[in-house]
Amino acid sequence: LFKEREENTMDRFELFLSGIHSIYRNIQQIKSAEMEELGLKGTHFLCLYYLHKSEIPLTPVQLSKKCLLDKAAISRIIKQLIEKNLVFYEETTEKRRYRNALSLTSKGKQITEVFMNRIDVALSKGGKGLTEEERSIFYSCLTKIKNNLQEIVDDGGVL
Repeated sequence: LFKEREENTMDRFELFLSGIHSIYRNIQQIKSAEMEELGLKGTHFLCLYYLHKSEIPLTPVQLSKKCLLDKAAISRIIKQLIEKNLVFYEETTEKRRYRNALSLTSKGKQITEVFMNRIDVALSKGGKGLTEEERSIFYSCLTKIKNNLQEIVDDGGVL
């Protein structure tokens, strides 16, 4: 019984790990191919996506948290996006840049709309064959697993 349980656990672990890793790797490759066509990188995409999604301009600190990137990386990305005329700092009285909010330029909005359309296509192709109920269950389970694993990390990462 113990050996059977151990094999079942290892099979589940292997399936989970290889599935998540493969999905992540495929997303990275698709993102890179799409971004390369526009002269951008995947990290640029994350910033543009969250600026597009937000109803209000975001500060670099807020963007850093949403993108799960450190502040130094966000600073470099913002600089590159400004140079490409895709984002700009909102006018404010703040003297410290990290407190100033960022918005998309009209060019940034146009490029982001292209991304959003491509995301729709990718999600449609990636979820091909799933019913709406299966899709809903998948995302519900994925969210629960993510939250449960985050609790372990928040508790020091030790089981």
